[in-house]
Amino acid sequence: MVIARPTWTVSVRCTRRETKLLVTELGTDLLKARLCPHPRQPRALMTLCEGLALWHGSPLRVAVSAADNAMDCFERIFYDGDFVEPTSPLVLLEAHVRNGRRRCLDGLGDFRGMRLRLVRDDR
Repeated sequence: MVIARPTWTVSVRCTRRETKLLVTELGTDLLKARLCPHPRQPRALMTLCEGLALWHGSPLRVAVSAADNAMDCFERIFYDGDFVEPTSPLVLLEAHVRNGRRRCLDGLGDFRGMRLRLVRDDR
């Protein structure tokens, strides 16, 4: 008999000042990170999420959202001047645009706002 592991909830929030990452399992915080808004490598976010998926032992869905004034940061994280969306068999990135549309891309501070957004998006 195979026992199903609880799924991790992963969310990333891009602003002009920082990129926040929150990983939870059944409502318990597992990992919080506050990173610079401009990674030095184009696949940095995807590689970080792939590492989390490997640690967890199963593919992950990652919700990524950006503040209205941080779309340039968001596009740099995803595309870094390229027109090809990042893909991975371990990670499905879901981009949440502030205007309410949802796009699927293949492939340390206050985090209360991120949790509220996740609850609202799940309804």
